[in-house]
Amino acid sequence: MSKTSTLREWNWWGNPNNGIFKGYIHRSGLEHLIRCFYRNADKIVVSTFVERWHPEMNTFHMPFGEMTITLDDVSSILGILVSGAVVAPLGDDNDTNFELLVKYLGVTDEKAIEQLHKYSDEYVSLSWLRVRFSNVSDTDSEKYIMYLARAYLLYLLGCTLFVDKTGTRVQIVYLRLLRNLDSVAGYSWGSGCLAWLYRQLGQASRSKVKQIAGYMTLLEAWVYEHMHGVVVPDHMCV
Repeated sequence: MSKTSTLREWNWWGNPNNGIFKGYIHRSGLEHLIRCFYRNADKIVVSTFVERWHPEMNTFHMPFGEMTITLDDVSSILGILVSGAVVAPLGDDNDTNFELLVKYLGVTDEKAIEQLHKYSDEYVSLSWLRVRFSNVSDTDSEKYIMYLARAYLLYLLGCTLFVDKTGTRVQIVYLRLLRNLDSVAGYSWGSGCLAWLYRQLGQASRSKVKQIAGYMTLLEAWVYEHMHGVVVPDHMCV
């Protein structure tokens, strides 16, 4: 699915009084994703290529041979880093999801427990992030602005690189990579996104599966780039 409308609902870029917040988002290296999406996912294009996906090889089997989405494609299409630190929790990471919400988003114990109980202790709602953290100005404390920057980046990841099938939530695990805002730009978000898309294509290729998660903008843009003249987009990329 396309999360264009959800992403636009958190409109912070029009606020002239949140320069510190904007600085954190800009330095994350993920700001480009805000403008990198199609208004609607093309179901026919997605379904056609899912049917040609072979999960054993992570390739599309075409009449003329095999093709796949590469890290070079991700870098060219999305403009995000494909080298750097691995997008994965640290081995010695002892913070629980509850502690992540309290310590790095600044929510109360009660609100953290409420969110965790709603989503099996693994997710938070995208709408909750937007409503709870959308108001920021340069007069707020530095610590509070950092809470909001982490919340927005988590929201951005849930609307783009790591969309799940519900389209309404995002895994808390990615907050682990946002704890140190100065380190966010050093992660290989492109390789993480591609690995997630490979996994979703593999699951969607199974019989009786009717939905697919992952960043459909990446899949569609790759198709339009490599099948130029054969597959033509009927909608615009923003």
